[in-house]
Amino acid sequence: MKSATLANGDVLFYERMPMVVPAGGPSVRQSTFWLPVPLLPDPVVQVTIDPKDAIGGTQVMGIYGIVVGTKDNPTEVVISIQTATGHEVSGRYFCNLIVIGTPEVAAAQDTSGE
Repeated sequence: MKSATLANGDVLFYERMPMVVPAGGPSVRQSTFWLPVPLLPDPVVQVTIDPKDAIGGTQVMGIYGIVVGTKDNPTEVVISIQTATGHEVSGRYFCNLIVIGTPEVAAAQDTSGE
């Protein structure tokens, strides 16, 4: 995962990754990203999906799940998409992720008074 620190101390993370077919079947795709540091709640998340083999595609894929961090995995970001009709699709899909947030460590340092 690539990153850049912004002027206000927030960090912008970005990565492109192929999507896999999870247990939900071939109408679904999913990508899991790992941030290098935990972020404070509610970071800004931007996702785009790139269907590499679906030129003039006949199936619309919609994002139905964006999970940013859990109690057990604070740095995990999971993106899930599915066809609008639930029909199976073939081909490769890529997920482009941008996350902007405040690292927990930076926030803790700012409130320590040092």
